[in-house]
Amino acid sequence: MTGFQLAWITLSRRRFQTVFAVIGVAAACIASDLLVTFVRTQTSDLQQLESDYDLIVGPKSSGPELLLGGLKLEEPRSGLIPFALVRYLDRRTELNHRLPIYIAGETKGDPVIGVDSFYWSRPEGFESPKITAGRVWESTDEMVVGLHTADRLGIKPGDSVELEIKPGVSKPTDLSWQSTFKVTGIADHRNPAFDRCFILPIEGAWSYYRWAVQNGLVEKVKDEEAVSYILVAANPEQLEFVETKIHEGSTVQVARIHEEIEFLKTLARGANQIAQFLCLLVFLLAALSVAVLVNSRFDSIKSELGVLRALGYTRGEIAAWFLLESLVPVVLAVVLAAAVEFVLFTLFGGSLDQISIAGGLQWPAVWNFAMWVLFLAMSVIASAIPLYRLYRTDARTAMEGV
Repeated sequence: MTGFQLAWITLSRRRFQTVFAVIGVAAACIASDLLVTFVRTQTSDLQQLESDYDLIVGPKSSGPELLLGGLKLEEPRSGLIPFALVRYLDRRTELNHRLPIYIAGETKGDPVIGVDSFYWSRPEGFESPKITAGRVWESTDEMVVGLHTADRLGIKPGDSVELEIKPGVSKPTDLSWQSTFKVTGIADHRNPAFDRCFILPIEGAWSYYRWAVQNGLVEKVKDEEAVSYILVAANPEQLEFVETKIHEGSTVQVARIHEEIEFLKTLARGANQIAQFLCLLVFLLAALSVAVLVNSRFDSIKSELGVLRALGYTRGEIAAWFLLESLVPVVLAVVLAAAVEFVLFTLFGGSLDQISIAGGLQWPAVWNFAMWVLFLAMSVIASAIPLYRLYRTDARTAMEGV
């Protein structure tokens, strides 16, 4: 019989141990692959962060929280800031551009934001949103819809869409704000967050703010009007002036966008490296387990080796038996892991973008295949010690004690 036949007979006789070994190794592969894939997809948003603006102004919070809230259109946790600050900056400085954003809430799974007319007219060198269909709104009962949201919901210019916004979970209530807006256009943005939202004139969005204040759901700011964030682009002297004036206030925070982006990208790279290290560690432990099992197997069948040698089997044929006996479960485990990951991707890959995981599970991914090949190589290396001991064992030594 060949080495493969000997290995298959042995594995069949110990089928329960083989099944448990295959399931255990497959679980290690799946857990490691999903860990790396999850971290890579979660941090891909951070790796792609970019902005034409220099500063972001918002309520008191940490720099990264402020940046992610403004660029990913997340409602600030610590309240709002007065729109009067925008008017003050317009009077006292000559900014290259400023963009106030009021985030009212979510409806139909996407944010509802309010912006002023400066949103559509940006200076040369800035990435402006492109109206792919229709036109920009002209009255407070009209709105523009992001390209992704429009495609997902089947919205087109001329439609009337009812927006229903429920207040955040910080103040649970059965109340909800409802209003109907006419869709005048579809907008395409470089920032994917703005492609997934309803864009209202800021005066139209403030109708929700006034309703929420009247019902005690939102804390009223000093001004009658409020915004969530202000994006500012200016020259260095103007930036210092803005930062100085902002720091004089007690409820407003300012952060330099490019510094915070670089900090978050560094964190993302570190998270990816840690995930890859943990994946390699799991594979190393699994390979060492294979080595221990094969070595224990060698000690338990030394007499069988002598019988096989006496029957005329060469060291190479016996070594092939041992190597295949250790590799067949590993190969089956990798195939099982690949099949399970493919099923997971088929079932859940299409909805990953709805839970803020950018890009989805990249299966089959180059990283996964590289890890599987590496794991197979580690398993072969792990079998080297018992194979070396086998080559040093002659028939007489193996038959001792029989």
